[in-house]
Amino acid sequence: MTSEPQDIVGSGEGTRGEDVHFAPSSGTWSEGSGLLESHPPSNPTTESTVPSSRQRRPFHYHYGSTPTSTSLPAASTTSSTVAASKPKSRRSSVRNNPPDDPQERVLSRASSNEQAMYSRFRYYSRLSTNIGTIPHHVIPAPFFAPLVGFPADERTPIKQSSFITIFAIWSTMMGTSILSMPWAIHKAGLALGIALMVVMTGLCLYTAWRVITLQKTARIPGIILELPALNGYFLGKWAEYATVFVSVFALIGAAIVYWVLLSNFLFHTVSYFHDEITNSTAPVSNGSLFNVICPNITSAPPAVVQQNISAFIEFVEEEQDGFNEFWTLNLTAPLTLVPVLGPLLNFQSPTFFTKFTSLGTLSVFYIITFISIKINKWGFLRNVNFQDATSIHYISLAKPATAHVISGILALALFIHNAIITIVSHQENPKNNKNLQAMFDLLQTRDLIIAYLLVSGTYLIVGLSFYLGFPLSKDCIEDNFLNNFVRDDVLAMVARVFLFFQMLTVFPLLVYVIRTQVFYVIYGSPWPSLFRVIILNCLVITICVLFAIFLPHIGTVIRFSGAFCGMVLVFLFPPMAYLRASKLQGTISVLKIVVHMLIVLFGILNFIMQFV
Repeated sequence: MTSEPQDIVGSGEGTRGEDVHFAPSSGTWSEGSGLLESHPPSNPTTESTVPSSRQRRPFHYHYGSTPTSTSLPAASTTSSTVAASKPKSRRSSVRNNPPDDPQERVLSRASSNEQAMYSRFRYYSRLSTNIGTIPHHVIPAPFFAPLVGFPADERTPIKQSSFITIFAIWSTMMGTSILSMPWAIHKAGLALGIALMVVMTGLCLYTAWRVITLQKTARIPGIILELPALNGYFLGKWAEYATVFVSVFALIGAAIVYWVLLSNFLFHTVSYFHDEITNSTAPVSNGSLFNVICPNITSAPPAVVQQNISAFIEFVEEEQDGFNEFWTLNLTAPLTLVPVLGPLLNFQSPTFFTKFTSLGTLSVFYIITFISIKINKWGFLRNVNFQDATSIHYISLAKPATAHVISGILALALFIHNAIITIVSHQENPKNNKNLQAMFDLLQTRDLIIAYLLVSGTYLIVGLSFYLGFPLSKDCIEDNFLNNFVRDDVLAMVARVFLFFQMLTVFPLLVYVIRTQVFYVIYGSPWPSLFRVIILNCLVITICVLFAIFLPHIGTVIRFSGAFCGMVLVFLFPPMAYLRASKLQGTISVLKIVVHMLIVLFGILNFIMQFV
């Protein structure tokens, strides 16, 4: 297996030629001659050069570069020359040419379907428009199947502007962590929480920048390498496999969080409609005048509990009916999702679900609007007290004992390192002009900085707004702030329904990525068999259901999985790979070693502190 990228040469689907060589950055294509395995490449984008009868050269695919239309050579030959070189028929051009022609030797051993494919290649190369480009439905499917990440959308533009890049980074990082941000700020304290968010943003931004510039810093030519290949190139094969393993671990953590939230949203949505249909009152305790509740009121200090009860809380005691005994948050709801989501995970291609990924952006905007409406009702600074520690509105500026909670959550909330190369590689890149290339590098860095500032700003706006405006004791804030609203709150119900359907379409994509990474490492194929796929899906579902039943706390899951994945992929591998590249280039210094080892140490301590 080699980390050096090479061209991928073939003449069509199922090519059996002597000139077929595969060695992409992930090292998962077979090298040498032989059958073309229909394994997906690490980067589905292609650059094609269509063969012509005049050139007599095989069909080339270059993975890792953006697709471009490659036109045929100018018609400089005379008509007689063209006529002489043009085969009289497909059979004569394929079967009767001299045996010393490598292209014809390949075609002579090709099947009828493969020869038909080659004929279509030659036909499309002579079209008057889009010369050198063939429609996507003609190219064999294996060239488009992704190895890691979400499947490519054929409608995605070949080149993207800075605005699209910034928006893509923002929308990719914005996730379920936004629901835990008020709780995380409360755990760290107002001032310390903001300070840690600034520090984490700076560190994650720096290491992400190192990831996208590492290949250029080390002057590695060829196609763009993804994060596993980069780590394997600089740190060894173990680092490549470790990157894949930790990425899968992060995805499993995200799947657990999604299952817990889906169970939560399903439970409250069904309960809401049940109460509306039966015209019954929800059995709510600790309900307040603002339609917010304090589920963990027993964990608050006694003085705060007493004032909270006397000032805001009214108890509604109601006998549990048969429905509420059967329909439970931590048992019935998680199990109900199994027959709903189970069949959706067994599709070989998740293309259908990618059509709904834009719902994630809409859900973020709705959450911001939802909180803005609630804050306007509560009063933004009306429920804030920095002086009296016994007040139900007391806000602590710093809580060092539990500050590690927000750093663990942010390690996952600001993590995009395994996808950032793919996102920025689609930008316009003036490769042939050194001056423009330097300007492009600056613009790329600017876009990354803006994207990180927008992400942190969004988290901070949502977290601070809810935290400062919450009308009950700040100790009542849940790791999913939607749990602080009574289930008959209309706006909260709409948010739950919206998020439920959005996550229902994203969860199959998460499991799809887990499946492709695991099976490709083990079997060399993302779809070894339906039986193995079902077994893996059952394993993932079992893990998710167990967490939803016994540990339904998304804040805890996010901070532990985030701290572990961040330790490896954010704070360990990027600095170590950069130091290795600097050593190879002869630019390493003591200052570089000290600074980057401090980053590594910070990531390790952040993970250890989650157990304190």
